[in-house]
Amino acid sequence: MVAREDRDADVSAAEPAYGLRSFVVINSLVFIPFASTFRKPRTHRN
Repeated sequence: MVAREDRDADVSAAEPAYGLRSFVVINSLVFIPFASTFRKPRTHRN
């Protein structure tokens, strides 16, 4: 049986989630152009 301290040590020694960087880049490429459409009016009358 594994001691409780050994299981907790494995969790704290986990690798950082660098795989999410690609998700952040893709999400930013989608969100930034979408948000920029709200920045300026489409016509002078707006």
